[in-house]
Formats: sequence, C-alpha cells, structure tokens
Amino acid sequence: MLLRRLSRSTPARRPRRGATRAILALVTLLSACTATSYHVYQVGGTRGREQGNQPSTEWQSETLNSLVWGAVRQDLPVDSCRLGDGTRIAIDEIRIRRTVGHRAATLFTLGFWSPVRVDWRCAKPPGPRGVLN
Repeated sequence: MLLRRLSRSTPARRPRRGATRAILALVTLLSACTATSYHVYQVGGTRGREQGNQPSTEWQSETLNSLVWGAVRQDLPVDSCRLGDGTRIAIDEIRIRRTVGHRAATLFTLGFWSPVRVDWRCAKPPGPRGVLN
C-alpha cells in the first residue's frame, strides 16, 4: 500500500532543459556564422586591379527573388551597361549578398521564396580599334 501511494504522488518526469538549451545554442551559433554571406566575382581573375583596368560605372544594385524553389525567378536586368549608341559593354564585377533577413525568409518559407542582393559594375568600354591616322 505504501508503494501505491508513492507511485501516485510521484510527478511525471519533465524533459531536460539542458538539451533544449543546447539545441537553441547550436541554432544561434549556426545562424550567426551564416548571417551574411558576401561573394565577389571578377572578370579576368582575382589579381589586383591595374590602373588602366577600372570599371566605367559605380556600383548598381537590385534585389532579385526566386520563387517555387527556383522554378520562377527574376533575372538580372543589366540595361545600364550600354554606350550612348546602344552598344553593350561587359560587366566588370558582381557581388552577391544574402543578409540575415534574406536567410530568414528562405528558412521560414522552406525555400519557396529566396531573395538575394546583387551589385554590379560595368567594364570600361573598349578603346578605339583599327588603323590610327
């Protein structure tokens, strides 16, 4: 009879709080490590810039969105890399960034919506060609 009373009065075991705290700390650490990613792609390699190899425009940027896990996406509209006569020139440098908000939006929508920030600069137009008089 004494055993029955003790078993009835014993509260149910609660889950360990230490495991919950460890998981929360791990998630916080991983999100802090991947909070902002910053990639730079250069045309012509990663060597330093030469004095004559400077871009012709300042940084321009746009936030692009990808929906339905990449099935519907926005492409980068680079209409600014044109000369006065309409001739297209190349892109010199591209930066792709994802902020904490971009990563959170991707995480909370399980990848359905994925925004990214793209910055670019246009290359210098080619010099005159042909025979100089």
